[in-house]
Amino acid sequence: MDSFRGKSKGRGSEVGNKPYKETYGSVSSSNLPGLPYSKCVEHDSLPQELFCTGHENMICVMCRRLYHGKCKKVVPITDVCVDFSKSNAIGSCEKQIRKLIRQCYAVAKERDWDMNDLGHKRSDILSTVMHMKKRIFERVEKLISAVTKDLDRLYEIEIKEMNKHSLSLREMASALEEKIARIEASKKDQSELSLFIAVQTAIEKHKKMSSALGHIHDEAHKVVLKFETSDAVENAMKSLNSIGGIVLNTMEYKVIPRPQQMSKPTLTIEAKEPEEYKIRKHVADRKAFEVGEMNIRDREDLETCWITGMAVLKDSTLIIADNNNNRIKLLRPNHEILNSFKLSTPPFDVALLNQREAVYTLPDMKQIQVINIVGKSDVKHGSVLTLDFDCNGICVLHENIVVTSIAEKCVRLIDLRGDVIWTAATDDRGDMLFEWPWYVETNTEGNKIYVSDRRKNTITTLDSNGGVLNVRDIQGKGPRGIALDDTGNMYMCHYMTDEIEIVSTDNPRDRRVFLTKSDGVKHPQSLCYDEEKGQLFLSANNCDYVSIFQIK
Repeated sequence: MDSFRGKSKGRGSEVGNKPYKETYGSVSSSNLPGLPYSKCVEHDSLPQELFCTGHENMICVMCRRLYHGKCKKVVPITDVCVDFSKSNAIGSCEKQIRKLIRQCYAVAKERDWDMNDLGHKRSDILSTVMHMKKRIFERVEKLISAVTKDLDRLYEIEIKEMNKHSLSLREMASALEEKIARIEASKKDQSELSLFIAVQTAIEKHKKMSSALGHIHDEAHKVVLKFETSDAVENAMKSLNSIGGIVLNTMEYKVIPRPQQMSKPTLTIEAKEPEEYKIRKHVADRKAFEVGEMNIRDREDLETCWITGMAVLKDSTLIIADNNNNRIKLLRPNHEILNSFKLSTPPFDVALLNQREAVYTLPDMKQIQVINIVGKSDVKHGSVLTLDFDCNGICVLHENIVVTSIAEKCVRLIDLRGDVIWTAATDDRGDMLFEWPWYVETNTEGNKIYVSDRRKNTITTLDSNGGVLNVRDIQGKGPRGIALDDTGNMYMCHYMTDEIEIVSTDNPRDRRVFLTKSDGVKHPQSLCYDEEKGQLFLSANNCDYVSIFQIK
């Protein structure tokens, strides 16, 4: 246990009203074995043989007098042991640990998506590097080809010059040999002096000839191989050093505990004036009141619910996508589960085609499935759209479907046959619009599309043709689900700051924080607006309840 000592100004009484010495069955404080008491560090190692039930802390006698005088329940540690042994505390601890384990599995599943995204980013970088490598190899090959041509040309020039010089040397050598032959032939007729003079003359000529040959040889070896590379080759060589290291951006994750589930509040809903919520109001005049919570857990659910998508019919029937339990559920306005069917893979988001048909996404299978709502509770499975890309967030635009793709980092408009009409991925400058497009929603007129980017922390507005109208930076807030009402206001979930923000779609500067942590908002995930009742449905990350707020 963590130590807690809240110091007070006055000195308290010795103990509470009466000692806590009740006997629980056959186990009592008298027949418990001796306990190894902890020593108090502050008061000369006095044994901590008392327990304050208010602060849940073991204390010594001196701590009792100084810091816990106003505490009403301070009992001996042996009585606490008896109470613990007879209560259900051990079972409660085990249940809490199992809940935490399920939560860790749920968060681990989301981290798997992050790992997949990181793998795609790694593949993109590797493909870029391989493309650069190919271009560099091509440039180096061109450089080698140019150098080879220059060397061949200079080699031919030098060979020609050397052949000329060798020919001259051969001619001079043959002339010298003829002179020597003539001198030897005339030796017999000339005297020794004349022979000596002739020999000396020949030697001098030979020296001059040798000097001339040496000069020619030196001049022949003064040919220098020089060539200059072009600017393109120089740039290619420099680019070899620019790919020295590639640094992958990593993310640091932590397990965020699931918010504590509060018991159902017993609130009395006051009657409101009819159609009051449909009167168009300024953002500053909008107010929200929590009217209750809806328990969406099915008895067959094995994991804590994680509602990643919601849609509501005109009769206030709520359709939800439970990602953790692989289920699509239909709930009545009185919180009764009408229908719940199991899927093979986790669904992510759900949207209404009309009041009798709905569509939901299966990212792992790259599919969009259509369901038909018959009567008030029966569900029949309709057509299945198998795509070539993953699909996450979904909404409907003029009988077509808008989907976000986290792996492809884009937003697509497809028809009911699965054919792509347009794709929005880059802006006018060619920069990427999205890093992790999460949720998507359209306005009532059907001329604007709003996309929340969880990784880039932006809300991007597109027109009906996929053109970029606006990009709003909400850095550090972690946008998740978005919803629009029929009066032109947009509600956004801020996961990191535990807030719901309201923004006017006509005037983006008209915005304010609508709901905060004090209103029970903790790790908001998805939103859904009921136009008939003017109610806002809010789901949280790993929670079995959906909060309901009345908008006025």
